[in-house]
Amino acid sequence: MKHIFIINQECKAIMSGNEIRSFLMNKENFEYLVFNRNYVGHEAELVSKMCRLFQEENIRFYSCGDATTLFHVLRGIDSFQNREIAFFHNGGRSDFLENFKERHLFMDLDCLIEGQAAYLDYVQLQDAICCNSLSVGADVRMQAIVDKIKKTMSINDNFAYRLALFLDTLVGFKPEELHITIDGKNYNGNYLLVHIANGRRYNSIFYPAKEHTPMDGELDILLWKESTTMRWLEGYTSYRMGNLANLSDVLIQLKGKHFRIASSDGKKLIFQCDGVEHYCEEMSGNLQQGGIPFVLPKGVGVIGKEDVDG
Repeated sequence: MKHIFIINQECKAIMSGNEIRSFLMNKENFEYLVFNRNYVGHEAELVSKMCRLFQEENIRFYSCGDATTLFHVLRGIDSFQNREIAFFHNGGRSDFLENFKERHLFMDLDCLIEGQAAYLDYVQLQDAICCNSLSVGADVRMQAIVDKIKKTMSINDNFAYRLALFLDTLVGFKPEELHITIDGKNYNGNYLLVHIANGRRYNSIFYPAKEHTPMDGELDILLWKESTTMRWLEGYTSYRMGNLANLSDVLIQLKGKHFRIASSDGKKLIFQCDGVEHYCEEMSGNLQQGGIPFVLPKGVGVIGKEDVDG
């Protein structure tokens, strides 16, 4: 098997690019290649080239960086036949790792190299792969506000989101008129947010699908209907913590495998996929059950419902 490392040198919380190279040079009987990502999206180009160059060979791609690095590495995969994906978490947050036990081992390169692939669900979008979450609406606007706040202020995530909630409610609070299809059934209407969950957490502090696991074989789909400002503010904490029984009057909870979300008037919407923003008129996706061979570092397991309940 060829081991190909794609390094985002801006992420170096654990090891710098040079330290990763030095570490690999000391590995015996280990066939590897190392590439630097030079700009956002370069990861996908590098991976695509390697897939074409080594079409018939088994390859394990190592995404060395943050969640955005992993997103773009996955975007370059031609297929998952004879391919594995490993994630060396070397900086920034990664909500996707909340789905795993002993997730600190994703920052241990030795454990990662010794790891084995588990077959996880993923969502195939038009031109990308979604591992964890897809959203449109209020929570996407709030995340944009939080990103701006944290560039200028050193505050914790909870306070940043509460400030973003206040600001968005003050100036941006409005439902979107959306055409939504879930497994062939229409749910057209006005919604404050739509969230598609293949994982437990998103945007750092949101756990609306806290019992979900990326091996369920289905997606949790949450549609927050148009509601009053007061009901949105009252329900925010319940939604964030996954106490969805408190939101039965405003939240539609569905399970599904296929979806399409589009603007009713053809305007572009802002979708957030695994922390990366997309501007498009519609987003459609299909769940691929057990479709991604994702490397679990030695000693890591996937969190199941029994772990949440226990």
